[in-house]
Amino acid sequence: STGYFEAHGELFRPSEPLQLKPLDYFVEKATTCKKHFVSHVKVYQMESVVQSELSKRAFLEGLLEQGWQFIYLKRRNRLKHLFSSVRAQESSIYHTETVLPAFTTTVNCFQFKHGVKQLEKWEAEEQELLENLPYLTIEYERDLENERSHAATINTILDYVELPHRPFATKLKKVVRGELKSIITNYDEFAEEMRAAGYGEYL
Repeated sequence: STGYFEAHGELFRPSEPLQLKPLDYFVEKATTCKKHFVSHVKVYQMESVVQSELSKRAFLEGLLEQGWQFIYLKRRNRLKHLFSSVRAQESSIYHTETVLPAFTTTVNCFQFKHGVKQLEKWEAEEQELLENLPYLTIEYERDLENERSHAATINTILDYVELPHRPFATKLKKVVRGELKSIITNYDEFAEEMRAAGYGEYL
């Protein structure tokens, strides 16, 4: 953390009440902040926007008109992306400040392939929604996975939002550590199925 931002998590997550005026909702949340406001919006959580009779694209354009800035966080490795998401859901651990013990698990390959295909659909929708809109892309593998990249990434973000560089610190640790081969007990079956489905480059 640089100390600049006040994080509000995912405002459209299922546990939050339905907002029929999502643009006003964001402004209301931001005006209560003592620091710069930041929130995470996932494309599949935007049913509040759809039910407000705004299209998702119109919602994003409305935010831009109000002066909001977008940072698009993506992961290139879809297999690790989905595996991390599934692990977080199963363990209910999404963030941690302690080094978690190693674990192993067996993967349902059929369900996993379906999940990867869903990730691809969401990514395609994200790209369509963001087309020709201004945003900064942060790619996990390039900008975040290696701690040595963090300083440059933080400075890139601060430049984008026009804030001065300053020292930063983080206490967060990875929830999933190590290679999938050492974690998945049926890895040979998993690898064969993923290669057959066209995902071999992510193993």
